[in-house]
Amino acid sequence: MSLNAKTRSKTHHFIQGVAIAAAMGVAQLSFAGAVISNGTVDIGVNDEGNLAVDGVGLRYVPTSGEAITPGCACEGWGAGDAVSGRSGYAGESSGDNNIIVDSFVASADSATSIVRINDGSDLLRVTHDFTPSATPALYQVNVSIENLSGSDVELRYRRAMDWDVPPTEFSELVTLITGGATSVIFSSDDGFATPDPFAGPSSILFTGEATDSGPADHGALLDFDFGTLAAGETFTFTMFYGAADNQDAALAALGSVGAEVYSLGKPDPADPAVGADGSPNTFIFGFSGVGGTPIGEIAPSAIPTLSSWTLVALTALLGALAMVSLRKRRNQA
Repeated sequence: MSLNAKTRSKTHHFIQGVAIAAAMGVAQLSFAGAVISNGTVDIGVNDEGNLAVDGVGLRYVPTSGEAITPGCACEGWGAGDAVSGRSGYAGESSGDNNIIVDSFVASADSATSIVRINDGSDLLRVTHDFTPSATPALYQVNVSIENLSGSDVELRYRRAMDWDVPPTEFSELVTLITGGATSVIFSSDDGFATPDPFAGPSSILFTGEATDSGPADHGALLDFDFGTLAAGETFTFTMFYGAADNQDAALAALGSVGAEVYSLGKPDPADPAVGADGSPNTFIFGFSGVGGTPIGEIAPSAIPTLSSWTLVALTALLGALAMVSLRKRRNQA
């Protein structure tokens, strides 16, 4: 969509939105996006559900560090049906494709975007609900995708974002951990990738997982396969965006919300103002409800167990050793 066409579309929906707001009595309903804050993290949410508004994508209030918008507003999402190949996506740098905004409601600390993916007929309704999480270090994004097509779809979702972590924007260390999550079908550090879920794989330094990759100008790219979604059904999962003083605090925040997949963006420790622990700010991107094990939990299959026969044998051996010890003590007496 061209910039002028996108502007006309937003203006049309804004007029509709004002009428709806008046009828419903909601606090603020607009189609121009909003910058929201929980006092620790600021997020710029566009009406289509992607980030970057007025120079704010993801900002850590204690350091005033902004980690997404320097250089380019490279953050976006896309969803589609793998059977038909139909899709839609939204991003400030990529532009939007097959996206119709139904509503955007925002308050000081929350925002909800509801859009339809429509390429001539409705395919999916996608809701991104941004709200403060249980920890001030993270915003929680409740994502729901409803099948409007009238037939089964093989649901795909992509999220791409480029880390630009201060004070060393364009030179950061990137960690990306998927932890065996069953819904993740591809991951890499190409935060510049188009958010179209069928654009295909791409990378900068790595694919799969990595810890402290870089320093380089890169980010995170994740493709999800959420399986068959029947007509009229809705699939939900949760996403997280945030920041903390350092890596340990970031991981603690992710653990507190049960995140299963995550990326961390840290500044280059070669800079004298940067600590080896990711201070003064480590930025966070995560997911839950995607078929993985929450951080800090041990998968049951990883816990060693003993069979009943092994237990019997071990008990007998310990009993025999006890008898030998007892006999030795008697002989010494």
